[in-house]
Amino acid sequence: MNAIEVKDVSVYYGNLCAIRDVNLNVKEKEFLGIIGPNGAGKSTLLKVILGLIKPVSGEVRIFGKDLKETNKILGYIPQTSGFDRNFPINVLDVVLMGRLKNRLSLFHRYAKEDMEIVTDLLDKLGLSDVRDRQIGQLSGGQLQRVLIARALAIEPKIILLDEPTASIDANSRSQIYSLLKELNEEMTIVVVTHDLAAVSAYFDSIACLNKELHYHGDKELDEETVEKIYGCPVELIAHGVPHRVFKVHEEGYDD
Repeated sequence: MNAIEVKDVSVYYGNLCAIRDVNLNVKEKEFLGIIGPNGAGKSTLLKVILGLIKPVSGEVRIFGKDLKETNKILGYIPQTSGFDRNFPINVLDVVLMGRLKNRLSLFHRYAKEDMEIVTDLLDKLGLSDVRDRQIGQLSGGQLQRVLIARALAIEPKIILLDEPTASIDANSRSQIYSLLKELNEEMTIVVVTHDLAAVSAYFDSIACLNKELHYHGDKELDEETVEKIYGCPVELIAHGVPHRVFKVHEEGYDD
């Protein structure tokens, strides 16, 4: 069964085309990486799937249903670059935000079930010992796990992540992807990434986007497809070399 169906979706910002005629089917419990150069429309596509951006044409269905019927199924982890680390809130309260309902009273109180679910998540993601720490005191890897925990708090069937390993060290990247691979046993995961080194090690499949969807399928690509996506030749690494898919481009292009 398809968890996500994107049909003929186009998005324009004024006269500027963000994505054009995108068709993408993501199977239930697929671990999909969306790759492509900067400005290719990857984040826009995620926001269309979430219902945050309305396309000028096309539609998105989640498990065969309209987006309006599926707001509790989708979890979202945005890029941390726009995250205010100085905001006076601790880890526990950030994760509890995932349990908030649509209608809130001024003196909202979380139910016992909410606290139990969040406590279990903090333990599962190795965050129990920092639950009272202000978010600005966390490492990049810890903050990403907090945001993942917040997304998991709604008990989703699908998680969408936008550049989850940007600006964190190699060890933290491995931990994040290992965590996502474990979560993938229970849910569908879609990751927008420039981290091409992780593709062969973790993803089931990839989608290659540059305004249009040029490829969706097995994570091994031919040179012609890669050149079409990135606009320049990129040498492919032979199958079987762990944790690497592409060599760094000779001119320094690393997207």
